[in-house]
Amino acid sequence: MPAAHVGAGMFSLASAALMLAGCGGSLPPPLSPSASDLDVYAFEAPVPASTGLILLEGTFEVMEDTLVVFLDRAQCRPAQGSSAGFGYYCGGVGYPNVSSIGFWFERAQPLRLPTVSVEVSTPSTREVCHRWMETETGRHCMSWSKETTYHTERHSVRLKVTPREPGAS
Repeated sequence: MPAAHVGAGMFSLASAALMLAGCGGSLPPPLSPSASDLDVYAFEAPVPASTGLILLEGTFEVMEDTLVVFLDRAQCRPAQGSSAGFGYYCGGVGYPNVSSIGFWFERAQPLRLPTVSVEVSTPSTREVCHRWMETETGRHCMSWSKETTYHTERHSVRLKVTPREPGAS
């Protein structure tokens, strides 16, 4: 009788494996942009920061199976893949107080809601007491110095997109 249970268990495992394999058939290919969207576009995005606006400017090219981003002051590389869209991360950012920049474009309609997400680090300075002295009248600071801390904010902004004029570099 124990052998029957083992055999029945093996049968149910094999059945489950076949069912999972059947359900895991090939996924439909990801959607592609329409032919009318295949082009090179200029973009700008004013990103708010406590020090004022940071203006991101660059271009992106929409192709049949991919999209490439060129940012004026940073190197951009594709982010982890998604069938829903194209993501790009731009490191080595050449903008003051910017720690990271990420772009997102929908795969089928890359011009519909292109966005950029920017992390901005804002410095804050304060005076800090480093040496205290106790007296009859209480505790008094004998030595002060300045300390800088950083507050990180994330801002998401929609890109302002315009077709790039032929011959523009």
